[in-house]
Amino acid sequence: MSLTTSNRKTLSGNNAFTITGGSTSNGCTATFNPAFTAVPTCTVSQQTMSLVNALSYTVSATALTITETSLGTGKLDVICIGHD
Repeated sequence: MSLTTSNRKTLSGNNAFTITGGSTSNGCTATFNPAFTAVPTCTVSQQTMSLVNALSYTVSATALTITETSLGTGKLDVICIGHD
């Protein structure tokens, strides 16, 4: 599953959005459009916490890649803050 955040709400380089997984999703990639000028600081939190399915993510200036062993149709809240 992938998500392009081209319609994101942006305020001074800050970015917040919710990702909904697919039925058999093990993660997703959110592509920043436009890209950040430097790697932003991001946090990802689960709306329904799983104690058995590990959640991890990596961030670049162009994308956020999230992996969870069984995301399914779960929802993730994301906040990214850009740096000058």
